[in-house]
Amino acid sequence: MPPSEDGKRPLPEALLRVLRTGRTPCVEDAASVKDLLGDQLEDPTVFEAYQSLFAPIRRLPPEVLSSIFLWATYLRGMKNRLVFTHVCHSWRLDALDTPRLWSYIFVDPTTAAIPSTDLVEAHLHRSNSHSLFISITAAGESYEAYISSLLPLLSQYSNRWHAVMLNFPIPLLRHLAPQGSATLKRLKRFHVVDTILGDSSDVVQALSFLADAPMLADFQFVTVKRVAGMFKLPWAQMTRLHLIGLAISPSQCFDILRQCIPLVDFRISVLEDSPFHPSSLGHAVLPHLTTLGISFSAPFWELMGSITLPKLRCLYISHIGDTRVTWPEPHFSIFTHRSAVHLERITFSNISVPSDEMIRAFRNMPALLHCEIPCPSDSIDPLLRSMTCSGQNNQQDYVCPKLESLTIGGVTFSCDALVAMVESRYPMGVARELNTEGRVGGWPQRSDIRLRKLQIGARGSIADEIRRRLARCCGWGLAIST
Repeated sequence: MPPSEDGKRPLPEALLRVLRTGRTPCVEDAASVKDLLGDQLEDPTVFEAYQSLFAPIRRLPPEVLSSIFLWATYLRGMKNRLVFTHVCHSWRLDALDTPRLWSYIFVDPTTAAIPSTDLVEAHLHRSNSHSLFISITAAGESYEAYISSLLPLLSQYSNRWHAVMLNFPIPLLRHLAPQGSATLKRLKRFHVVDTILGDSSDVVQALSFLADAPMLADFQFVTVKRVAGMFKLPWAQMTRLHLIGLAISPSQCFDILRQCIPLVDFRISVLEDSPFHPSSLGHAVLPHLTTLGISFSAPFWELMGSITLPKLRCLYISHIGDTRVTWPEPHFSIFTHRSAVHLERITFSNISVPSDEMIRAFRNMPALLHCEIPCPSDSIDPLLRSMTCSGQNNQQDYVCPKLESLTIGGVTFSCDALVAMVESRYPMGVARELNTEGRVGGWPQRSDIRLRKLQIGARGSIADEIRRRLARCCGWGLAIST
């Protein structure tokens, strides 16, 4: 083959055809290509191209390579899909032939450059008819013009929305207007987060189109500003519902719970103080609810006594304000008697519960693993004594036998009562193994030790004494923070 004008011999046409396809040839084709090249393999450029032809990455089938692109985009959070098209010709073809790859629309100026509306529109076209996953995070006035132009474009494809996550000022939601009626048949997840104190008076009206989303099962609305009104949602389909910042009364909350039978995760803020008469509303049973979080500034005790959550795993209750409120008897123990048999985590903030009430309630929590003890109106010593094992083999005779993490803050307690409770939860022989030089016997097994983390609201000499006394029985098996 004669050399070209620059003195280099051109690559054979057979080899060029193989390189254009981007796939490793079969054994017969590889042998024929090698024979065809002959002495040209001595040319470094030809030899490098020949080696590249047999790179392992070329042996991947197109469907496997497409799956890797999707994994990197969705699971690893790789927001710029264009990098796949810049590697080689075959990668570019595979990326462009994977419509689902372009169905993820990410806008987050903190992690990547903001895509232009033209680029977003190109992604929408490449995604063909696949369901769309949209995530927009653009908090700040400098992005308002961009969001105002992007939302109408996305609204044109509302019939393909599957999941929409929005984190920008709520007033911009007025630009989000799905086209036509009954266009949200694929929408299953819709999240709105606003961390800016903007005008949010029209947010309920702006999101009224969600009433036409028959498959919507996950709705989250979180704002730092109090918002009046109530959304119209397909409550009967809800499995996850977060309404934080929405001014809801106990009666409205109870009405929502009665309609959301499939609910699994429920977080809400009870901010409106209005009369609540549970006897006239009946009782609500949510057989699938595992997580309940309530932030309140209005009394909600009767509400807790009017619901039963047989599969509850996590409970978070916090009072909004600087003062501490008392959970009156007997509402707490009644609720735990109905709903705490499977409870594994409980966290209270700015709430006081009398010691006797806490003991009755905690006896209904045999599966409790992590606990932030609510502040009692008196000393916590009675509760600590009830959590102390009376004998080595009596684990079922004391409160919360499976407890692994305990937080005690803002309460008065006796150092002796706390140390006795912790010591009773360590079997004999474990402390000796941990404190022997060289840690003879190694670390104890997880089944040998229950309590592994202790956080106490103590400082100075009291904290030092607790650490010193517990080190003798627990060694390195217990992490203590003050």
